[in-house]
Amino acid sequence: MKPLQDSKRKRPTAKNTGLRHSVTIDAMFGSEMQRTVAMRILDQFLASWKEAAESHHKKNSIRIIQGSESASRSTTVRQAP
Repeated sequence: MKPLQDSKRKRPTAKNTGLRHSVTIDAMFGSEMQRTVAMRILDQFLASWKEAAESHHKKNSIRIIQGSESASRSTTVRQAP
């Protein structure tokens, strides 16, 4: 038997176009210096890519989430203003 749907609940109006994409990078470094340099380069690349992608279409929206297992580095989220 199917559960009854609440008729007052609105269905989402936006179509799921399959245009969402997610990437996960899992990295382990041999030293703090290696991690610092690699993350600096990755941050610069991602910031440039985000700026370029969002400038090409008003509906392009990129959110970059970075996290670390170490207590010294917290999760960082960047999203367009």
